[in-house]
Amino acid sequence: MGYHSADGRHFLGWRRNARGGIEVVHDLDGRRQVFELAMPPQLRVDVLSQALEEAVRSRNVIAALHRQLSTHRIAVAREDVRA
Repeated sequence: MGYHSADGRHFLGWRRNARGGIEVVHDLDGRRQVFELAMPPQLRVDVLSQALEEAVRSRNVIAALHRQLSTHRIAVAREDVRA
C-alpha cells in the first residue's frame, strides 16, 4: 500500500522484503529512505497503512512517520538512505 502527499513530492509505502520482514519506504524527489521494522507479533498491516496515510499528510513526513509508528508501538530496526 502506498500514499502520496497532497503536493505529490512525498511517497510513503510498505513492502515485504526477501526475509519476510516489513519495510517502510519514503521517497522525496528521488531520495529514498527505507525503514526496516522490528516485527511485533501483533502488527496488523491495516494499522500500519493507516499510520502511513496519516504521516504523509503532515508537513514533516519523517517526524510524523516516527510519531505514528511510536504511537502504535512499532519500532524501526534499521534505517537506510539511498540516492
